[in-house]
Amino acid sequence: MTSGGRLQLTACNGFPHVPGIYSDEQVEAWRNVVDAVHDKGSIIFCQLWHVGRASHPGNVPLILISSATLVFILGLTLLEEEFAFENKISNFVIHSFCTFIETVYQPGGAPPISSTSKPISARWRILLPDGSYGVYPEPRALTTSEIPEIVQHYRQAAINAIRAGYFLEIWFDGIEIHGAHGYLIDQFLKDGINDRTDEYGGSLANRCRFLMQVVQAVVSAIGAERVAPRYTAYGQTESGRPGSEEEEAHLMQNLRKAYEGTFMCSGGFTRKLGMEAVAQGHADLVSYGRLFISNPDLVFKAQA
Repeated sequence: MTSGGRLQLTACNGFPHVPGIYSDEQVEAWRNVVDAVHDKGSIIFCQLWHVGRASHPGNVPLILISSATLVFILGLTLLEEEFAFENKISNFVIHSFCTFIETVYQPGGAPPISSTSKPISARWRILLPDGSYGVYPEPRALTTSEIPEIVQHYRQAAINAIRAGYFLEIWFDGIEIHGAHGYLIDQFLKDGINDRTDEYGGSLANRCRFLMQVVQAVVSAIGAERVAPRYTAYGQTESGRPGSEEEEAHLMQNLRKAYEGTFMCSGGFTRKLGMEAVAQGHADLVSYGRLFISNPDLVFKAQA
C-alpha cells in the first residue's frame, strides 16, 4: 500500500486536500494511519510527490459570505452588523459581504517551479479548491543552484516518514519517490519538457541527474532497502513519451535487467496478465490500484 504525501516544501502541491508530511502535526497525524495498516499485518510506503509546474499560484475567490454569518461560524467581528429583535426572534440586517481570497497552491502567489519555463498547454486544466478549473500558469525554471535545496526537501520528508521523534522509531515501511506522470522529476526526465542547457538537461544522463540525486539523498537518510523510485515510460499532462511502443518496451526491459532490487509493475493488469508478467520474469511483483477501489476483497477474488 502506498500513501501519497507532499514534501517538506509547501509549494509542491497541485490538487485540493492533498495530505502533507512537512509539519510536526502532519507527521504525528500519519501515525494513526500507519498503525491501522500495521495492525492488519500489511505494510505501507509513503509516496513523496512534487507536482512541479502542474500547480497554480493565483489568488481566487473561494466564497461570498455575510459578515453576520461569519460571527456565528468563525467567532469573528467583521464589517457592520445590526440586530433587531421582534417576538424574541433575532433578525440580522446585513450591510456588507466579505469575499475570501486564498492563494491556491503556491505560497505568496509565486509561480510553480519546474525544469522549464514552458507551461502545460491550455488544453489541460487544473482543478482548483473551489471546484472550478483554471489554466496552468507559466512556471519558473529552477536555477542550477536551487536544485540541491529541492533534493534536500525529499530527504527530510523521507526522514519524517520513517523516523518519528527522538527514538528513531520505524514508522512507514518505506518511501516511494514519485518520478512519473508529468510531475517535477518527470519534467526533468522527459526531453519533450526539459529544455535546460546546464548539467540537468540535454543528454539522457543529464536529465536523469535530478532523480539520481533525489534517490541518493533519500537512500543516505533511510537506507536503500526502504526506497522505491517510481517511473513510467507512459505519461499524462504532457509528460511526453520516449518513442514508439516498441522503444518504450525496450526501455522498460533494460531497466528490468539493470535494477537489482524488487521490480514491481502496475497499470492495466488483470489477474491473468499479472501472473504472466511474474512467470515470464518481466516483474517480481504486480500491484493493483484502481481495481481495489471497487473491489476491496480483490486479493480473495484473485486467490479463488
